Amino acid sequence: MRLRHRLKKTILVLPLSISIGGFFFLLQTFSPSSSLEYWIWRNNDMRFVPNESRLYVYQGNISKDWFYEPLGIKPIGISQKNIAVVLRLYTLVDVQQLTELFESLVNDWARFGITVNELQIDYDSASNKLSEYAIWLGTLNPLINVELSVTGLSTYLWDNQAGLREIGQNVSYIAMQLYQGRIPHDNYEEVIDKMNNLGLRHKIGITSDKGFNNVSRLCKRHCIATIVFMNFKD
Repeated sequence: MRLRHRLKKTILVLPLSISIGGFFFLLQTFSPSSSLEYWIWRNNDMRFVPNESRLYVYQGNISKDWFYEPLGIKPIGISQKNIAVVLRLYTLVDVQQLTELFESLVNDWARFGITVNELQIDYDSASNKLSEYAIWLGTLNPLINVELSVTGLSTYLWDNQAGLREIGQNVSYIAMQLYQGRIPHDNYEEVIDKMNNLGLRHKIGITSDKGFNNVSRLCKRHCIATIVFMNFKD
């Protein structure tokens, strides 16, 4: 089966401005920092990101019927010279086809003088399928010639810690999401403790929600960075 581009690409409409009230709410609840890293879903969110920060740039979805839908941001107004690209998967596609797609994205960004040095897979595997997911990642990793990471669901820590360890053995790190929608999980500090107790190399994923206060204390012994999911609603 071929991984096919849609004949008609989806156009992402980017808002041009945010309300004054929304802007002041943002300033009161979230302070961008170059010590943080950022998941970027829209070019509009680049307004709030320091120029030197690490970016995880959303580049689209691969659906269950194996269609690639290009979405996310373009190389407009980006000062970073190195980025990670994020692909949202709804099925575990053939790794060779995914590698070809990734290489085309690398080439697209290179034309603008930007190097892609990481691929991050955003895939919500069922907890009882983590071993299968780990094998798939182990096959993909040597093919892409850059760092490979994944996002992770906090439920894995309760449902299948052994499978999560297998995932960790096949990627550079796990970006563990501490939120649902934009709201912090009630037990997000317990998630952090479990990740560190397992000794898994990870980054923690948060939002700009005011519930994530004192961000600097969240990244502990086995944590290597904090990533903020921007995607503000204007």
